[in-house]
Amino acid sequence: MGFRGKIFTLFVLVLALALITPAFAAERQKLGDAWWTGPLQTPNAGTIPKNHWYVETYFVVEQDNGAYANSGTKYSANSPVGRGLTGGYLNDYQSTTLFTYGVTNKFNAQILLGLDGAQGKQGFNCGTAGACNNGMEVGLLRVRLPYKLHSYKEGKWAPTFTFVPEVNAPVGLGYANVWQPGFGLWAIRPFWMPNGRILRIRASEDLFFPKGGKVTAPGTSVDFAKYGVSQFGFEYSLTKHWVPAFDFVWKYYGQNKTNGVANTCSTVFNTTTGVGSSPAACDGRRDYRIDPALEYNFTENTGVIFGVELTVGGRNTTSYIAPQIALQWFK
Repeated sequence: MGFRGKIFTLFVLVLALALITPAFAAERQKLGDAWWTGPLQTPNAGTIPKNHWYVETYFVVEQDNGAYANSGTKYSANSPVGRGLTGGYLNDYQSTTLFTYGVTNKFNAQILLGLDGAQGKQGFNCGTAGACNNGMEVGLLRVRLPYKLHSYKEGKWAPTFTFVPEVNAPVGLGYANVWQPGFGLWAIRPFWMPNGRILRIRASEDLFFPKGGKVTAPGTSVDFAKYGVSQFGFEYSLTKHWVPAFDFVWKYYGQNKTNGVANTCSTVFNTTTGVGSSPAACDGRRDYRIDPALEYNFTENTGVIFGVELTVGGRNTTSYIAPQIALQWFK
């Protein structure tokens, strides 16, 4: 069984445990007595009420520490393959802010704005590898329009379910003229555990369809294939203030084209010399990530979450670890 299959099995087991919990096991925690900030990654399928605001700001320090080749084998940043793919170790500083406004009780408008800054460590050939773009840039501008199709009602089985048109705008350096329209399907539902505490489960699937090309050299352009992100997260209401959380994330890519020709991997990257076709140029990129975290809620409307995101597998992608903290405020 592959990594994705193992995570799916774990998800089913946790869900089954929640579903078979006897109602008489303990006094059930009331939904209003459970405060949440939300996990680090999986979005909230619920919408905020009309004329209200929600703001959440993340601060992230990411360090690339290696790379996964097309075979799925991981190479450290000290190896020729690792240096060829990532330029060695790379520190990446990020800040992303999510703004949400309640247009109606069921329809929200969201903007995500991200800043991204990188600094390559000395001793690695970042310039030749082209991976160490030192400095700060706008790394993300995403617009999302969540519309809630169904709201969870206690005693009923159906979760809250939301449909989300969205688009990534071409504001990051090196991504001129590349628009990424897409859509998401999000769900969230609380379950009561045997001790009466609430386990809240989120799940989301987002698909993007890039439009336009990225100019990499004079006369050369890359047409980006569609890609998707699958996520689900768990939050456990340990107390009203403290909430352990955990996310699983998969990101997968289709087949890119260079000057209209599909990319291939006919020349394998030499694991000793670092010479050959970079696995990052191959099709079928994948990365698998986990995000353990801990939430603390000061009040019903303010809180903080701190945790770490790290890759645990992949193909043709970078390996990294990213400690982070986020502050949230609802009005």
